[in-house]
Amino acid sequence: MRRLYFIIVLILLGIFQPTYAEEAAEFKVAEEETKKTIPDEIHRIMRSGVRRFADRIDRFFVDERIEAERQRSSLRLRPTLEWREGGELDFSFRFKANLVLPRLKRKFQMFALSLVDEENDDVDPDLLDTTPNTLNKQNVENRSSALGLEYNLFSQLRRHVRFRVGAKFHDLEVNPFTSARYRHTFVFEHWLSIIKQRVYWFGDTGFGEQSDLEWEGKIGEKVQFRSISSVIWSETSKGVDLAQTLMLRRFTDADKAISLSYQIKGHTRPNSVVDAHVIAILYRQQFWREWLFFDVSPQVHYLREADYSSGTMLFFSFETII
Repeated sequence: MRRLYFIIVLILLGIFQPTYAEEAAEFKVAEEETKKTIPDEIHRIMRSGVRRFADRIDRFFVDERIEAERQRSSLRLRPTLEWREGGELDFSFRFKANLVLPRLKRKFQMFALSLVDEENDDVDPDLLDTTPNTLNKQNVENRSSALGLEYNLFSQLRRHVRFRVGAKFHDLEVNPFTSARYRHTFVFEHWLSIIKQRVYWFGDTGFGEQSDLEWEGKIGEKVQFRSISSVIWSETSKGVDLAQTLMLRRFTDADKAISLSYQIKGHTRPNSVVDAHVIAILYRQQFWREWLFFDVSPQVHYLREADYSSGTMLFFSFETII
């Protein structure tokens, strides 16, 4: 009987021993794969962290890229009080409305927005952002509005393709327009790179195109750096119009953020010349409700038309986002 038990034990060991060996081999392979994927996982987390930080701060400043990705109906109202050196006061009221058409697979939407003629050749919603390129030419006589239809061929995190057709209204004049824009986002370990290409036609100014290259990245844990390089050609431009913007933005609290920006503008014909230097600070705070914002933005301008003598402006804005 003892011999029988001994034989049975040997048989059982022979049956289960390969299983133990296989489990040990599988565990060893899994451990090696885990070791191999740790750097990849760290890289993935860092990339997603950079993207989340950029999206959070862009959403707070209502960046056009975030609005395009969300693809939802919205209304932005922005009354602004403008103070200029010498005591001159002006009031402006800017707006932007998007109405997404869900029955057309959310690829079509109607839009309406206010514009500043010197800056609206591409009829782009980023014109409502509080950045230097939208604040140094707030002339009430040059304000107009636009109404049209937008088609989004692709609306993804990495790429966005849209087409627009509509009309621009100024006083009693009506000018048709059409535009196409492609945006592609490249995600690196610590940076985002965004390429934008716009082509447009206006009934009053003709054809034009604009190429933008943007770089976004984190400096430390709370500061975002952004660089925007723009090259613009149109039938009304002086050769090629150039612009470079450098910007630092950070949250000072969960509902408060500050931005420091510097912009230089110029053109290439008949000679290459700098037209303006603009230094701006923007303080933006959310208050009372998550859809209400208050902005204060002092600026200093050095314009060629004023022999580069300094000029100051101050803007107070309330923004409602519905």
